[in-house]
This record gives sequence, C-alpha cells and structure tokens, in this order.
Amino acid sequence: MEKTVGISSHVNRVNKISLRVMFGMVALAVLGIVRGVVELNVNFGVLVLGVIVAAVLYKLKKLEPQIGIILCYTYFLFIMLGIISNKNLDYFLVSIIINVSFITLYLNKKLLLAYAIIFDLFAVGFGFLLPNNLTEKLISEAFAVNACIFILYFVAKWGNELIEKSSNKEIEAVNAAENTNNLVDLIESSSLALINDINNCNENLEALREGSSGIMAIMDDVAKGIVEQASSINDISNMIRKADDGIKEIVKNTNKMSEVSVKTSDVVKEGAEHISDMDKQMNIIKNAIAQSLSTVTELEKSMDEINKFLSTITQISDQTNLLALNAAIEAARAGEQGKGFAVVAEEVRKLAEQSSEAAGFISTIINELKNKTTSALHEVRGGNEAVKEGEVIVNKVNKNFDNIKASFNNIDSCIDEEVKVVEFTSELFRKVQEQAESIASIAEEHSASTEEMLATISEQDRSIETIRDLMKDIRESAVKLDGITKDRV
Repeated sequence: MEKTVGISSHVNRVNKISLRVMFGMVALAVLGIVRGVVELNVNFGVLVLGVIVAAVLYKLKKLEPQIGIILCYTYFLFIMLGIISNKNLDYFLVSIIINVSFITLYLNKKLLLAYAIIFDLFAVGFGFLLPNNLTEKLISEAFAVNACIFILYFVAKWGNELIEKSSNKEIEAVNAAENTNNLVDLIESSSLALINDINNCNENLEALREGSSGIMAIMDDVAKGIVEQASSINDISNMIRKADDGIKEIVKNTNKMSEVSVKTSDVVKEGAEHISDMDKQMNIIKNAIAQSLSTVTELEKSMDEINKFLSTITQISDQTNLLALNAAIEAARAGEQGKGFAVVAEEVRKLAEQSSEAAGFISTIINELKNKTTSALHEVRGGNEAVKEGEVIVNKVNKNFDNIKASFNNIDSCIDEEVKVVEFTSELFRKVQEQAESIASIAEEHSASTEEMLATISEQDRSIETIRDLMKDIRESAVKLDGITKDRV
C-alpha cells in the first residue's frame, strides 16, 4: 500500500502530461488536414481513438496505470502505420525516441521491456517489407533505439526505487510525528493529574498544621494548670481533671494527625508512581524523536542520491548533444545525401537540450526538498533537546518526592513519640490522683513532659512547613513540564 501511493501519484502526473501532448498532436493533425497538408488516413483515426479512450479513462479516474499503455502504443501504431503508408523512414528514429522517452517517464521497467520486444518484432517484420536500401537504415536506427532503451531501463528502474523509498520514508516520518503527539498528550494529562494530587496534599498538610496548633494551645493550658496546682493544693483535683480532659483531646488530635499522615503518605506514593510513569513516557518520546531524526537524515541522503542520478542524465544529454553536433557536421560534408541525416541530428540535439533542461529543473526541485528536509532535521533536533530538558525536570521531581517520603517517615516517628509521651503523661496524672502528698514532684515532672511535648510539636510544625515548601517546588516543576508539553504540541 505504501509503495502504491507514491507510484500512483507519479503515474497520474505523467498521464496528465502525456494527454496534453497527444491532444496537441491531434490538434496539429486536424490543422494539417484542414489546410490540405496532411491526408486523412487510418493512422490518424488510430491516434484520435487512442487519445479519446485515454481521456475518458483519465476523466473517470479508472484504469490509471493502463492509460499510459494506451497512449504509448497508440503513438507507436501511429508511427508504424505512417511508415507503412509512406514507405520511408523519415523521422522514424526521432519519433520512436520520443515514444520511448514518454514510456520512461512512467518509471516502469516492465512496460519499457515490453515496448522493446514489440518494437524489435515490428522492426524485423518491416525489414522484410521495406526495400533493401531502407532495411539497412532500419537496422541501424533500431540498434540506436535499443541502446537508448537499455540506458533508459536503468533510469526507470532507479527512479522507481527512489520514489518508493522516498514515499516510505515520508509515511514513516508522519507516523512517528503522530506517535510523538500522542505521547506528549499523555505527558500533559499526567502533569495535570500530578498538579491536582499536589493541591490535595497541600490541603491535607494545612489540616495537619492546624491540628498541631490546637495541640500547642492545649499544652499551654496544661502548663498554666500545673503552675496553679503548685500554688494551690486545694484546686489540685479540679486541675487534674482539666488536664486529663486536655490529654484526651491530645490523644484525639494525635490520632487524627496520624490518619492524615497515612493519607498524605499514600498521596505521595501515588505521586511518585505518576512521576515514574512520566519518566517512562519521556523515554518513549526520546526514542520516537531519535527515530524521526534518523528517518529525516536518511531522507536527506536519498535527495543527494537523486541529485547524482540527475547529474548522470545531464552528462548523457551533453554527450548526446555532442554526438548530434558531430553528426550534423558529417551530414554537411555529405552534401545533398546528408540533408535528411542532418535534420535527424538537429532533432536529436534539441531532445538532448530538452533532457538537460528537464534534469536541471528536477535538480532545482530536489534542492528545495533538501532545504526543507534540513529544516525538518533542525526541528527534530530541537524536539530532542526539549525531551532532554523534560528528563532533567522529571528526575528533579523524582528526587523531591524521595525527600517528601523521608519527611513523612520523620513525621510518623514524631507522632509515635508524641503518643508515647501522652501515655506517659496520663500515667503521671493517675499517680497524682492516688498520691496527693507528692503533688509537687509530680507537677514538676508534668511540666517537664509538657515542655518536651511543646518542643516536639514545634519540630513537627517546622517539618510541615518544610513539606509545604517541597510541595510548592514539585508543583512548579509539574507546571513547567506541562508548559513544555503544550509548547511542543
């Protein structure tokens, strides 16, 4: 399928050119018939019929590969019927070479070989029908035609291969670009999900910070109660009950804080998994862009190969022109007997010049394509650099998530330690209730424990602020990554 698309497009263009040329020939023939210069005969009817059939098929867009065969063999029959009716070989070589040139434009080596076989069969048949003086000329011109077909066979073969190769590379480049866009879309969606997860985590951290503030306020109340207990033994029981209530509130808030920490830790783990997926996607994009870079480079090399073949065609045209000039000189030396040969040499020279001009025109187009290919190569390299920057950002985000995990582990340790302290404090209050006489010493221990708890909670607040800062950095990195993917799209 990939090969058919490139060749079919080329065949359609050649059919269009061939139809225009054949219509021009019909118009000239009609003009000659009207003026009485050309006779209305069978070969004119064959020409008109073939052109009409080919034009109808071209208009209906049917049997496009066969249109070229119809046009080429219509012109061939037109030439052969003209030779039969006129009994001479004037313009025979020029007409056949023109026909062969049109067949070569289709870049179909099988069509060219079939034409060579049919031409040789006709030439052998005409050799028996023509007079002896024309037979030798027919043989020499048939040899020249076969030599020309031999050369053009390789032109058609290589040209067909280059078109197929160019078409395949173009399709591969388009597919690679589509895959890259899909991967960029996936990265963009992953970045948005990461930003949402970070926002949720920030909300959880804010709730955790508020819980810590509540605990600190409660501990301040507990400290005040201890001072009052030291100054008034009579209020010991009431203060102990209040302190006991405060401890219960601490336990409640600590449990909430533990739950929030677990949920936040899960969110962090999920975010780390997203980052890991993004890293994998970045590797896929990197490989896709590397493949695109390789494909565009190979396409540029193919353009250079085409320029080499065009240079060969130009050299052949120059050689043909030189041979035609030498033939014209020899014809001039021959006098009247060489006039016909001089005309043929002049036509060959013109064809050689036209071939050289066509090759130059094609070379110009190829150079333009090469410039565009070079531009595409720069774009692909730019995409490769962007992917490298994306990899750096992803690695940075990954590292930040590792730091967050470590911070949450520290938070869990602090919470465990706080629970132990609260349990120890509760045990102290129980002893106070049992031994009122040792209230002073217990109050001192309680005060020391309270200060320790306040220090622990303060440390916890600082850890929460650190986590919030890390979350902010992660969010900025995710937004930057999302912006890079949007720029690439």
